[in-house]
This record gives sequence, C-alpha cells and structure tokens, in this order.
Amino acid sequence: MPSLQAIVKPSDFTTRLMDSKFQNREREVIAGNIIIISKQNNDAWFPFTFEDYRQRCGHKVTESERTILDGFVAEGYLDFKDDHYSVNEKFIRTLAEYLKQE
Repeated sequence: MPSLQAIVKPSDFTTRLMDSKFQNREREVIAGNIIIISKQNNDAWFPFTFEDYRQRCGHKVTESERTILDGFVAEGYLDFKDDHYSVNEKFIRTLAEYLKQE
C-alpha cells in the first residue's frame, strides 16, 4: 500500500487553505508555504531547515513563522530532527481531510 505522502501530493492543492483544521489564517499560510516549497521540490514532501524554508518562500520570512513551525512540531503536525522539519502522517491526514471537504 502506498504511503500517505505518495497519495496526497503537494500538486493536489491549487488554492490556499481556508477554514482548515490548522485553525487560523497564519497557520494556514505557513502550511500553504510548506505545500508551495514542496511543489518546487519536484512535487515531493521533503525535510527542510528553517533556512531552506526562508530561501524557498517568495516573501520576507519572519521569526514568527519559525514559531508557527515549532508549534506544528509541538502539536504533532511536523517532525523535527537534526534541524530539519518534515511533514508527517498527521500533517498529511489533515491535508487529505481538507481535500475531501473542498
């Protein structure tokens, strides 16, 4: 059986997240940024450092974005190991649920 990361790909999202389980606009923007930078990575989820995130985003990234990323780690939406964030099953499941409601 294919992994969830293979089933839900970044390219499955053509619009920004709105009214998702990520609960507020700022968090939805950060989750959307993860989708965008993953699209740029050959449409594949990948481990990234905060500096990778900063370089790949098309805007001036602030430290508050790191705080949100760290919050995603604390809530179990992202994993963090060796300075790298990575999407996990909870993040992918949340995106899959969002796709179902569209």
